[in-house]
Amino acid sequence: MLERTISRKVVEWLYGHGIIERSESNIYVYAYELLISSTISIFLILIASCVCGNIWYSLAFLLGFIPLRIYLGGYHASSHFNCYLAFLSVFLASVVLSYQIVATYGFRLITTCLLFIIAFLYAPVDAKNKRLPTEKKRKYRHISICLTGFDVILAAIDILPLSRFITIYYFSKWALIIFAVIPCLTRKFQR
Repeated sequence: MLERTISRKVVEWLYGHGIIERSESNIYVYAYELLISSTISIFLILIASCVCGNIWYSLAFLLGFIPLRIYLGGYHASSHFNCYLAFLSVFLASVVLSYQIVATYGFRLITTCLLFIIAFLYAPVDAKNKRLPTEKKRKYRHISICLTGFDVILAAIDILPLSRFITIYYFSKWALIIFAVIPCLTRKFQR
């Protein structure tokens, strides 16, 4: 795990310079590991977007995906590499599908309503390798319901133009739906 190795070196440097306490080291290692992993994920999407011919594809996808992903929960990969692969795959699938499908009014409304229902019933969706304490669950549930509610309103008033960027934005929502459903199905089949 390159991310953890780099994180440890950064934290050792911080400790060596008296910036952090030794007792806080594990927290900082974890935080820097997440920061590095998130940066790599976003960088991969930006590169893929350039390869696809338009840097704005990444912005459309990331705006639709990241804010809600934090609070909705769902599938989390078992390694950073698998996370990069899953994230890049859903982005590329969104771009490819945007050439075949247009996010019409009905598509937008169905997508956002389904996401709202998932948020209302299950948020935050626990993944076996990422559990949240009860206090955070309440807060994340509330935020995910508000964010998906905003998406429903945005879709219902239909002010966004029909474009590939908007379609990619809504496909990012389908990625969220899939990531939310995977842990639910996994638990159901393990019983």
